[in-house]
Amino acid sequence: MRILIADGSRTMRNIIRAVLAQLGHYDVDDASDAPEAQTRATFGGFDLCLIDRDLLDAAGTPMTRTLADAGHPALISLERADRPEGSPHPGAHGTLRKPFAPDSLKQCMESALAARHSPLAA
Repeated sequence: MRILIADGSRTMRNIIRAVLAQLGHYDVDDASDAPEAQTRATFGGFDLCLIDRDLLDAAGTPMTRTLADAGHPALISLERADRPEGSPHPGAHGTLRKPFAPDSLKQCMESALAARHSPLAA
């Protein structure tokens, strides 16, 4: 499975990459901003994208459209702990609040991938 991590924090990207390695996922790429994430998503053939909500908000609809055009990878919106809980980002198959436990990431990934393949998700 190919996974894209898009987060403005290098530290957070490294933490997520390390957790994914613990979970057995090594085909991981990352992006530090919305334009880079859009470019990588367009050409990367990703199955799953973990994208910081702030980057999704910065890119708005174009990011969601890019992901849809890139073969509908599962999308998990990463939320800051200090951000008020609200509705999930449109187009996201799951939401994960940072910081998170490895088991929470694993469960969210499984749910997002299942939601992406659900007939109701189309």
